Amino acid sequence: MRFHAQAIESETYLSNELIRFGGINSIRGFEENSIDASRLGVLASEYRYQLSPNLYIHSIVDAAYFESPLLDRQKLYGFGFGFGLRTEAGLLKFNLANGKTETQNFKFSESKVHLSITASF
Repeated sequence: MRFHAQAIESETYLSNELIRFGGINSIRGFEENSIDASRLGVLASEYRYQLSPNLYIHSIVDAAYFESPLLDRQKLYGFGFGFGLRTEAGLLKFNLANGKTETQNFKFSESKVHLSITASF
């Protein structure tokens, strides 16, 4: 489980000053850095099941709250599943997640695939 909170305070905001989030490193099910916010809180959790020493599968349950000068306060949710595979190149992660806001319904066609590799050298 991972929690991340961030805020900026100002009387006026320019769009390039806002915090950008979304994607595999914050709330899965949304495009990378597609959401602008002046303050945010993200809770990302996953339950892992180890299949072998080099392979695990996991569930994704993410929740976020954010405020933006352009939008009112909003809550976001991300649900999905994925796997992690340890290779000689590093840890390969594959996630399939669907994100939704409070006001929109889930649409499977809007699911996102997140792919990453973490290499140690």
